[in-house]
Amino acid sequence: MKAELLCLIDRFSSHKTTILSLFDENKDFQSLCHEYFVCVQCLNQWKLSFEKKDKLVQEYSERKIALENELLLFFKKAEQG
Repeated sequence: MKAELLCLIDRFSSHKTTILSLFDENKDFQSLCHEYFVCVQCLNQWKLSFEKKDKLVQEYSERKIALENELLLFFKKAEQG
């Protein structure tokens, strides 16, 4: 399984079936998943390596939340029909 999928399923486990379905069917969702995965990876790396870079960590933390909200919209639309 792709790392992007594992990352999303780890974060949004209650939407696993929807994630797998959307990832197979929707290129925009695939791109969003990849962007979210990269964001999470960068954020984790910066938290460990650049503790003094609080502003950058804050910006990516906010971006992560925005991406999570966008992902939830995909789930909602897909689960409604």
